[in-house]
Amino acid sequence: MDDGKRATALHNLGSCYSSAGDYTTAINYYLQALKLKQENHQPLEESMCNLGIAYAPLKQYNFARKYLQWALKSALMSPDIYELIANLYDNIAVITGKEGNFEEEQKYYEEVLKI
Repeated sequence: MDDGKRATALHNLGSCYSSAGDYTTAINYYLQALKLKQENHQPLEESMCNLGIAYAPLKQYNFARKYLQWALKSALMSPDIYELIANLYDNIAVITGKEGNFEEEQKYYEEVLKI
């Protein structure tokens, strides 16, 4: 199996564990997938987004925000992926709200409406 397909399989395993509520294992698979994707110059946004989402239920909001913002920054350089950009703004808004910063949460939701 080539590294690109291996990265996809690792990412998909992460998604399975995330769906089952095993976020720690999901994060492990997403990180492995991210590393392979970086080495093979594959798009990283989806893995970074899912990492951010997986850290949120563990209340590791700093990591959640970091990965979501990295994904957003990368996605904004590829404006043809509007759905992902809207999803990233939405996820960052959720994390920001959980941190108690409601003004910033509102700002991110307003960005979703601009897309």
